[in-house]
Amino acid sequence: MKKNLILAITLSIFLMNILSAYSYGYGRLSLGYFFEILGAENIFLIGVLIGSFALLNWVISMSIKDKMTAGIIAFIISLFITSGAYFSNFDAESFFYSIGLSGEVLPLILFLFVLGVLIYLGFRFGFKSVLLFGGGVLIAISLTNLVYEKGTLFILGLVLALIGLWFYNKENKIKNRIRMNRRNLYTDDYDI
Repeated sequence: MKKNLILAITLSIFLMNILSAYSYGYGRLSLGYFFEILGAENIFLIGVLIGSFALLNWVISMSIKDKMTAGIIAFIISLFITSGAYFSNFDAESFFYSIGLSGEVLPLILFLFVLGVLIYLGFRFGFKSVLLFGGGVLIAISLTNLVYEKGTLFILGLVLALIGLWFYNKENKIKNRIRMNRRNLYTDDYDI
């Protein structure tokens, strides 16, 4: 099942340019074009919805044992938060400008956030998770119009993610081998 999902995602990434050339002209069907259609305000609201849902779900699930109920309550509250941000005409650019940050500083803030997440993942889950997350971020960036050399960045992200998967599989094999040795040590297979 996982192999089919990975294959489908990989094929869809490689066939995206063929589909865009066939349907709307070259370069029209891309993640960057999708973001242009959505607009900055809607992307911000989607981020508010997902971020508030994740935080509220984590907090509510600590007090309510039923995960489904906690998820529903967190989703409803996050919808209220998002609708409040929308109906109050909250503008993310003016918010950052009012606290003294210009639009030129936002990529730096995003870079520092991703770097902080990588450092946290390194300490929390190990080096393999940093490689997997970093590779995923590079692949995601290569699908947008943020960089000139998209192919190089995509291949670099793919290589980092594959190295992270290799470390992950190697660690699991070692753990399984230790587990099997312990199991064989305590079994009574002695013929007397």
